[in-house]
Amino acid sequence: MRLATAHQMREIDRITIQDYGLSGVILMERAGVVVSDRICSVVNKDTKIVVVCGKGNNGGDGLVVSREMTNRGYDTVCYLFARPDELKDDAFYHYKRAKSFGVDIRDGEFFFQDVKDFKGCLIVDAIFGIGLSKDVGGVFKKLIDTINIVDATVCSVDIPSGICSDTGLSLNASVDADFTVTFGIAKVGHFINDGFIKTGRLFVEDIGFPRSVVDSIGIETFLIDNEMIKAILPKRFKISSKKDYGHVLVIAGSKGKSGASIMCSRAALRAGAGLVTLASSISLIDSIQSAVLEEMTLALPEDENGRISKNALDEVLDFIKHKANVIAIGPGLGQSDELVGFIKDLITHSNVPLVIDADGINLLSRCDAVDTLKGAKAPVVITPHEGEMRRLTGFFSQDKISWAKRFSQDSAAIVCLKGAPTVVCTPDALSYINSTGNPGMATGGSGDVLTGLIAGLIAQGVSVLEASLSGVYLHGLAGDMATQRYGEHCLIAGDIINYLPDAFMSLC
Repeated sequence: MRLATAHQMREIDRITIQDYGLSGVILMERAGVVVSDRICSVVNKDTKIVVVCGKGNNGGDGLVVSREMTNRGYDTVCYLFARPDELKDDAFYHYKRAKSFGVDIRDGEFFFQDVKDFKGCLIVDAIFGIGLSKDVGGVFKKLIDTINIVDATVCSVDIPSGICSDTGLSLNASVDADFTVTFGIAKVGHFINDGFIKTGRLFVEDIGFPRSVVDSIGIETFLIDNEMIKAILPKRFKISSKKDYGHVLVIAGSKGKSGASIMCSRAALRAGAGLVTLASSISLIDSIQSAVLEEMTLALPEDENGRISKNALDEVLDFIKHKANVIAIGPGLGQSDELVGFIKDLITHSNVPLVIDADGINLLSRCDAVDTLKGAKAPVVITPHEGEMRRLTGFFSQDKISWAKRFSQDSAAIVCLKGAPTVVCTPDALSYINSTGNPGMATGGSGDVLTGLIAGLIAQGVSVLEASLSGVYLHGLAGDMATQRYGEHCLIAGDIINYLPDAFMSLC
């Protein structure tokens, strides 16, 4: 699914009107009709319809809805938060049509008097559209706050009013929609930040935008969904061996953190890798060996504190030269000056892809991460959560996509910024928003599972980008399936690993 920005939608509108002869009046008519059709599929004929309109094109869509719902026999009232002479041309045209159909259009101020009667109604939010770029205040903040406390079903037109279409951030106040009907293409803001919560169930409806225009507009953000991942997953051959499915080297673990290394390794196996070797400091290997079955182990030189030392580099490079075709590094690795040098040199000298997480990212943040990553010989994926991303970049941004995209372009690494939802950004400015996952996955070890999953897919010959997309989707899907069994409160990282087979099978 492609996800558009406000600017891109304005361009689609402009070209459709200018080059294809579909006027704004016609597009507004179609928008209002598809919203009305969706409302009729959701509520029964006895439900009162309350339409709340602003002065822009979103309000014009709402005026069409009020006319349609009145004409279909629903008890409908429209509250207009503008004088008729303030309406834009297309909206004013539909205001006049609504009046001619006998729609009950009232001044917006009456909404606050009548709100006591709206229990059980359906409220249509047509206050602001996708063009909103400044904080909501005054009477509109009061209006949105009032809508949010009414015991009614709320349908937002195009996007919940108060949500920034490009970032999903709430601009001081935003409508809590039960469902949203948007037009032509879903918007970035539907799936990220506050918009991810506020949109409710999303319906994307066709109102006649030419497909050629949509295809040519240069959309750079996409939703990671079932169909995308089905097309990516590697096939297994009837005549094959473990060597055909790659070898993952996991470099992880330190005293008190060996569990992270085991979960990462187990996830790589569950992803389908033919072989997994877990490399850790020599003093940990015996305890790790007693906890694993299918994984092999590799003992690496350690410092006086039991962490992997810089002297491990030659051994690791020799191992990947002859055996492994991808490295996962970081889970439970610990922190030391020697490890900073180790990971810098490994990135610079490794000729196989690296997936870097957790302490691996924290070690990078202690050096010039951008220059180090730009000097990589092979592709690199980093999988930070927001805290690690803040340490890595030196700042925090609520605009997750821009934050991750900027670092990806600067460093030439693929960035999987974990969270609700996870965002994947590429050095060539493409962005992907994941559609799976739940709050139960906010638990220790969940990220270690993702690291192993991505590495296990890369081992099988999946491209670094497609492995990242598939990894975050399957990780979230397994978490969703596990939540159906254990609930969000009781979910642990091991449950995600245990449900990976179900997640894979659902896509095969």
